[in-house]
Parts: sequence; C-alpha cells; structure tokens
Amino acid sequence: MEGIQSMLMGSYAAAAGCLFTYQSQMTNGSTMSGTALISDEQLHPRRSNYHGLYNFFDPSGYFHISNLLASGDSRLIADARRLLDTVARAQQPSGELPHHFQDAQPVFTAISGATLPATNLFWIKAALRYVAETGDMAWLRQRLEIIARAAQFLVRMLPADHSEPRLLKTSGALMIDVFRRGNFTTDANALAVDVFTELSRMFLYLSNSQAAGLYADTAFNISSALNERLWRHDHFATQLNPDGSERDFVDYDSNLLATAFVPMGSERLHATLRRVDNGSCTHA
Repeated sequence: MEGIQSMLMGSYAAAAGCLFTYQSQMTNGSTMSGTALISDEQLHPRRSNYHGLYNFFDPSGYFHISNLLASGDSRLIADARRLLDTVARAQQPSGELPHHFQDAQPVFTAISGATLPATNLFWIKAALRYVAETGDMAWLRQRLEIIARAAQFLVRMLPADHSEPRLLKTSGALMIDVFRRGNFTTDANALAVDVFTELSRMFLYLSNSQAAGLYADTAFNISSALNERLWRHDHFATQLNPDGSERDFVDYDSNLLATAFVPMGSERLHATLRRVDNGSCTHA
C-alpha cells in the first residue's frame, strides 16, 4: 500500500495536479468539447500565473506525459493520450504543431513571439514514449500520418544549400522562449539526433525501410555536422550563424543533450562533462 501511495503521490503532486480535464468549461465560458489541457503549474481555484495557458511543449508537455504514463493509472494514461491528440488535431498542413493553447485555441509561437523547434521534437518524442509504454500500436498506425508530417516539418529546417551545415536552422531556442538563440543551434540539433533515430527505429518496426533509412541518414548527418562545425575544444558552442559568426554561452543544457544523443569519442565526451562539472553554476 505504501508503494502505491508513493507512486501516485509522484503523479498527483506533479502532472495530475496540473490537468484541466475535469472541468466542464474554460475560463472564457466556452466548452472544451473533448480538448485535454494541462497547465505548467498546480491548478488552484483562486490563483494562476498562467491565466488560461496550457499544453506547452517547450518541453513541459513531454515531461507531463512521461509522468502520467509512469503512474500506472489507466485514467491518467488515457489523459496522456488525450493531450497528445489535442495537440495533434491542431496541426497545420505544413506539419507544424502548436507551441501552446490559449484556453482551447492553439497558438503557434512562443510567448516571446519566436517559433521554437521544441513543439514538434518533444511531441514526437512524447508520442513514441506513449506507444513504447502502452504498446498501443492501433493508436500509432492511426496517427502515423500526423507523426510523419511533424517529422517532415523538421526536415525542412535543414538548409537546401549544401554549402551550409546539415543542421536544423531555427528561429528560437529548444527550451524556454526567453533563451535567445537561433540559426544552427546545438540544443535543437542534439535532440533532433535522438528524435530522428527513434523515428528510424519506428519505421523499421513498421517495415518501412525507405523511411527508416531516410531518418537514420538524417540523424547521422546532423551528428556529423555538430561534431565538425560546433565543437570548441571542450564543449559545443551555443549557435553558429550563416555568416560564420557565433554565440557561445557554454550552456549546460545544450552540452548535456549532446553528450546524451550525439555520437562522439570518449575523449570529447569526458571533456564536455568536465567542462560542465567545473562550471560556476553546477555547484552553486
């Protein structure tokens, strides 16, 4: 019994307490009509810092869905699926997914006004996480076209001009819109290596060897370009610009994403981790 209480406490004190799926009406009086929403904070009837903002995938939505799936609670797992579908239904013809929702309406830019690559990357990652945790292959097959469009939206961020690095060219940071980054960034491209690798495995499982090969090659090309163009002695630079200039904050999130997902030699891996571990903010 104590084990069950501990497990459920981890969900209800986190993602489950942020769900807005048990209300009959939105804050503006309109009905939800099947829309599943989750806030970035614990819901409270008399206070909210988010004021009707929900379903952020930068990357809160991914963390929320992972938490709901880990609960073992069938209702919460169903809510995770509903959250994925709420975002998917708002997909643009281009494949772009909404960054967040204002009440029940999708919004495609971050609060800062930037278009972030995070939504498509983290939604795909969350969708594949849902299938891996539940074995719900019927859901996967029914959503396959949505997943493919979301992936192709990311592929189109790769420059058509092969004189430029084979890296996603973005207009904003991967995580948290107040981070000012753009162009060829380590953070978005490091996660893209992981997402494209997982997509390759998915298509291989579905016996689509052509798509599997495409995404495997894309992941390989991005990881190679990161190692060739953004490595700086003992870390990966924050961003590279088309004119060859760069910005470099030696940011921990980008570099830890790179160590997690970008193939590299042990010397480079250890150098990156030493740089992060010796940073001024690591042991504050």
